[in-house]
Amino acid sequence: MFKDLLKAIHFGDMLPVAIVSCIYITLILYATWNYSVKNSENTIKIYSLVMLAVFMLLPRIKPYDFIILVVPLYFLFKDCSYLIKSLVIMVISLPQFVWFIGSTSDLPFMLGSYPQTYSLILIFIVIILHNYSTPASHPKGSNP
Repeated sequence: MFKDLLKAIHFGDMLPVAIVSCIYITLILYATWNYSVKNSENTIKIYSLVMLAVFMLLPRIKPYDFIILVVPLYFLFKDCSYLIKSLVIMVISLPQFVWFIGSTSDLPFMLGSYPQTYSLILIFIVIILHNYSTPASHPKGSNP
């Protein structure tokens, strides 16, 4: 995906791709680690986010590959407000929407063949921002 997105940069084709890939991997691992530290008492949420992180580090392109992420998304968002759940539904629907309007518009060609990966990145960002905006259930050092 990064190679397709960085075609315009000609610094020896693989150098920009390697740099962007390393930054991407570092950000995913750092965000996952921060999430697991903040939610250390809720192992199912940690496992669910790790599953999403694995999908982001080893991306799949076909829409049917993403069906396995329904269960982790349920556990990550079951306690959220309806506004957050609606946002998640909209982001999850993005690939289907792009596919649906593909026959009448040039939008899918602008996005390339990676709308599912874009959707997964947006879901991950929503999870991290929601985690960042909610306080921890109990401060460190106190008894749960």
